[in-house]
Amino acid sequence: MKRRIYIGICLLGTCIQGWAQTETEPSTPQAPLATDLGGFAAMASLVDTNHPFYHIASNVSTWSSLDLDPFDNQLFQVRFEKYINAAAATAKEDQEYQQIIRAILDTMAPHRVSAKNISTSFRLLPRASHYTIDAHLSDGIANAVYSVWLAQRNRHRLTRARKDLEEERSRLEWNQQMASRNQSFDTNNQASLILRMQPFVQRLGEVNSMMVKTSVKQELNELQTKLEFQSFLLQLFFQRRFQHVLISTRFYRHLFGDGDTALKLEGSSKAFFDQGTGLPPTVTTLDAIANEIMRDVEEAVEAYLLLLEKDELEAATRQLAQAFSLGEYLPPVRALPRETKRKVLAFTQTAGRLRSAMRAHDFGKAESLCQSVSEIARDFDLAGPLATIRTAQAASNMQLAKAKNAGHSGDLEGVEKALRKATEIWPLNPELTNLTTEVFNASDVRYQALEDLDQLLADKNYRRILDNQFRFAAAVAGDTNRQAKLNIVLSTIRSIEGAIERSKEFAKRGDTVGAWENAELAHREHPEDPELNRLRANLTTEAASFAQIIHTAKDLENREEDAASLAWYLKAQRKYPPSHIARKGIDRLVLRILPESSPAGAP
Repeated sequence: MKRRIYIGICLLGTCIQGWAQTETEPSTPQAPLATDLGGFAAMASLVDTNHPFYHIASNVSTWSSLDLDPFDNQLFQVRFEKYINAAAATAKEDQEYQQIIRAILDTMAPHRVSAKNISTSFRLLPRASHYTIDAHLSDGIANAVYSVWLAQRNRHRLTRARKDLEEERSRLEWNQQMASRNQSFDTNNQASLILRMQPFVQRLGEVNSMMVKTSVKQELNELQTKLEFQSFLLQLFFQRRFQHVLISTRFYRHLFGDGDTALKLEGSSKAFFDQGTGLPPTVTTLDAIANEIMRDVEEAVEAYLLLLEKDELEAATRQLAQAFSLGEYLPPVRALPRETKRKVLAFTQTAGRLRSAMRAHDFGKAESLCQSVSEIARDFDLAGPLATIRTAQAASNMQLAKAKNAGHSGDLEGVEKALRKATEIWPLNPELTNLTTEVFNASDVRYQALEDLDQLLADKNYRRILDNQFRFAAAVAGDTNRQAKLNIVLSTIRSIEGAIERSKEFAKRGDTVGAWENAELAHREHPEDPELNRLRANLTTEAASFAQIIHTAKDLENREEDAASLAWYLKAQRKYPPSHIARKGIDRLVLRILPESSPAGAP
């Protein structure tokens, strides 16, 4: 059973992508596990096996494979950095809040359950809700409990009504029997008997109908309150508010003493228990998983602190990521000091730069960053990245040797092919420029390439220049003016290509708003590029709502309608919090409306 509970913990631990989705631009989750109960739409991507920092199913770090940047997910980055830079929750207010929560849990412990303790715990819930960290969830529990008590009071009234109806039916049946005995059954008195019995028969039918309705209403009322309480219980569980889950399960057992703890689930919410834990969906299952997760988070934090002491930051990062993913609101996670957490931030940022350098094939910089990462994290394994770097460098140099040999034999096509491969492998190879200069200085190809380059520059056909960049790079060697122009063109095109690739990556992850904004920012700098314009047009259709808000805000800003423009920029930021365009627009308008807020305008 512990193994099944642990599998359920692992599934819940991969929910970072689920909370990171925006409300208006939903993505297609890799393994959706949404619940069918109300209020759970935000959990549409509950299970995402590409969890940043680690692959929880195989316990293999995905970042070390260099195929996933832990900070590629913008909203996860925002939440995790906010947590890392937040002060430790050890203030007096936090301690008081945890004392109240522990008091409620202790008072409602299974061996201490009584009507008096239930009332005591119920009175503590409003006190807990006054603290910011509680987010009024304790008020929600109190309201749910109060609703059940009201329903149960109504059930008592329905029970009394049913008893009164039963007494009325018995009285009518007795009167009917007495009336029938007092009449003779001969033919002359038969009509009189029927008339005399009719009121009793009619009233008896009415009473029987009222009894059936009362019974059905009583059963529906009890079922409705139980389903509402279960829905709230599941909401707390998927929000990872495990202390509140334990409080709610203990109230549940007291309120519904019929012994039926099964959760009424359908669809994907039921599949979470069937496929994820292998356990039946019951209140007891939620209680057990919540307790197991709280224990697991405590151990993860302890392991993190131990690994931190030993400067094993790679393993420590995985432990902190798991603890944060599962128990963001639990005391062991919230009580970690800011200075302790920021050591993880330094490691992840340096490791992120290493991954970027490897993806860009900047192996010279990557080699330097490998050393930096290993100095920060003693347990960082250099073997994999260094093997990739050395292999790439050797392959690039081998292609340069092929190009040199082809140049000596007059095989210009072979030269270009080898140079292309060498540049693809290691674009910043310092030997590349030297070799291309040597090869092309000895042929007329250089002069033809220069003429073609001049014509393409005049036509602003930068895409064609990019397609022939290796030929032109060799041709302009020694020509400072042309080399500067070519570098500007290539830098511009690569910048555009980088923006296009980033937008496509955002789109693959379902972040169409982020993809559109990235393309929009690039378009503002390079409005003439056809590929970028096509991508921007497609993304504008997919993120039409957000794009329309930004365009409206910009138009109002251009017309100097500052207040209206600021309102639209704020609307855009609410719709997509990481928006760079919205943030910059708000800053511009705040300085325009309140120039004294500028540092330059300060007295």
